[in-house]
This record gives sequence, C-alpha cells and structure tokens, in this order.
Amino acid sequence: MATFDEASLSLDDQVTEALADTPEARALRLQQAPSTPEQKIVLTRVFRRNPDVIAEVLTRANGFCQGCGRTAPFLRADGRPYLEVHHRQPLSEGGVDTVENAIALCPNCHRESHYGASILACGNSRDSN
Repeated sequence: MATFDEASLSLDDQVTEALADTPEARALRLQQAPSTPEQKIVLTRVFRRNPDVIAEVLTRANGFCQGCGRTAPFLRADGRPYLEVHHRQPLSEGGVDTVENAIALCPNCHRESHYGASILACGNSRDSN
C-alpha cells in the first residue's frame, strides 16, 4: 500500500517525464492508454484540526489573503469569503495548531506555499499543511 505523498510524487515525476518527451510519443501513448484510470488504495495521516483556530484566523484575515493581500477569490455557498488556513510550520513537521502558527491564504497563495519555487511575502515556501 502506497502513502498519499508517494502516489502524488510518483505522478509528478511521470508528468515531468511526459513533458520532456516528444508530442508524437505522447500521442502514441495516449492512443494506447486505457480511458479508465487504475485505482490504488493509499494510506494518509490526517490531523484533527482545532475549529476555533481556523475560525479565529479567518476572522482576523477579514476576507483578505495574508499572502498577496487580495480579497478572497469567491464566496462560499454560505456567503463567507473562501480562504484556506495554512500552518507556517507544518503540522507534519511538528508545528502546532495555534492562531500564531497559522495564516489565511487564497487558493493560489496556498498552492504556491506548497509547490512554488518562490517564497511568498508571508514567508512560506514549499511546506505542507
């Protein structure tokens, strides 16, 4: 059984290889590929987050991304601005689930903090939630 991280990294490596290949080679593989993807069972660790930490961080952000400073990109079905709470020091690396260790980010800044090459204004780069 693979872990979620192993499965994700494997796909990312395969995409990198596919991008480096020729369009003709990709087209041939696409013609031969099954349209229904194989399924795998993965094991992942989930942290039970404190909802009060999330609520406080979102309240303090007041609808603005603490990375880029822009307003939330859209509203949730209940009318709240959509921002994602991100831990400065990842929980997976011993970070604590506190207001002081968390910031509210728009989806773009949050993905950049995990996968981007540059460091955000909020001081995060390539870390995990």
